[in-house]
Amino acid sequence: MSGRITTLRELENRIELFKEEREFFRLSDAKDFPFSVTDHYFSLIKKEDPSDPVRLQCIPSVRELDVKPYEVNDPLCDSENMPGTGIIHRYRDRILVLASGICAVYCRHCFRRYLPGNRDHRLQEETLEQVATYLKKNALVEEVILSGGDPLLLPDSFLGQIMEALKRSKSGLTFRIGTRVPVVLPERITDELAALLRKFIPLYIITQFNHPNEISKESIHAINKLADTGIVLLNQAVLLRGINDDARILYTLFRMLARLRVRPYYLFQGDLACGTSHFRVNLEQGLRLFRAFDHHVSGLARPVYAVDLPGGGGKINLGDRVIREKRDGWYLIEGNDGKIYRYPVE
Repeated sequence: MSGRITTLRELENRIELFKEEREFFRLSDAKDFPFSVTDHYFSLIKKEDPSDPVRLQCIPSVRELDVKPYEVNDPLCDSENMPGTGIIHRYRDRILVLASGICAVYCRHCFRRYLPGNRDHRLQEETLEQVATYLKKNALVEEVILSGGDPLLLPDSFLGQIMEALKRSKSGLTFRIGTRVPVVLPERITDELAALLRKFIPLYIITQFNHPNEISKESIHAINKLADTGIVLLNQAVLLRGINDDARILYTLFRMLARLRVRPYYLFQGDLACGTSHFRVNLEQGLRLFRAFDHHVSGLARPVYAVDLPGGGGKINLGDRVIREKRDGWYLIEGNDGKIYRYPVE
C-alpha cells in the first residue's frame, strides 16, 4: 500500500499521459474522488495503448468531470437505508457493514464515491458494538456483508475482531466480503490472512474481475490460496463501455474465472454515480450483448445480468425483465416493489 501511485508527479514519472488524462489533473480537485493505483495493477497496463482496459479503470480522464443532472454521489441511496453508523439494511435477511473507507485502487467507475479515501469511515470498536447489538435485535438477519472501501485492507487482527464479535452476536451467521484485493493487490492474500478467514466459513468472498487482462499469475496464486481453504469465491463484474462490452471478452473472462474456482455471480449495469456516464453501456445494447453471450456459455460460467435501480429501488435481474417503456430519454423499469423507476437511455 505504501508503494501506491497517488499523485500526478508519481504517475508522470511512470507513464506518458494522454490529453484527457492530463486535463483531469489540471481541472479537477483530487479531494472529490482520490486517485490511487498499486504497483501490481499498474504493471498490467499496456502503456502505449490509450484504450487499455486496465488503464481506463484506474487512470482518471477529464470525462469524469462531465456530471449528468441525474448522477449523484450516492446512487443506491445508502444513506436512506442506514439504521446506524456503518450499517446498510436494504434487504430483509442481510445487512451490509461499511468496514473500511480505503481502497488499494480507486476504480474510476466506483458507485460509492462518497466513501473511498475517507479514513473516518473505518469501522471503530464502539461502532462494532452497535452493529453486534443491531444483529441481536433483528432476528431475520442471517447474513453480514463486509464492504467499503475494502475490508481486506484492515489489519488481520482487527478484521478478525470484527468477524468474531459479529459471529458471537448471532449463531449461524453467514459472512460475505466484497473486495478487489485479489485483482489489484494480490500480495495481500497471505497464508496468515487465508488461515484467519478460514475460521469463519461459511464465508463467501466476492471479488471484481472486469477483464481477462486482470487475471495475472499473482492473482491466480491469491485465488488458489483462498479457494484451497474452502472459502467460496464469486465474481461481480461491471459492464463497462470500451472495456468489456463485447461478448467474446465476457465469455473469455467468465470461462477463465470458472476454471479458477471463481463463480461468475453478477454482471452489473452501471450505476448513476457522478462522472461515470462514459463507462455506461446503453441498456438495450447491454441486453442484446448478454443474450448473445448467454447462448454460448453454460450455467456454471453465466452470471446474472442485473441493475441496482436508481433512487434505492434495489437490485433486479434484467434477464427476467422487459423494459416497460422508453419515454423522453428514459427507460421505465418495474422494480421488485411494483414501483416504476427511471434509467437514462444515453
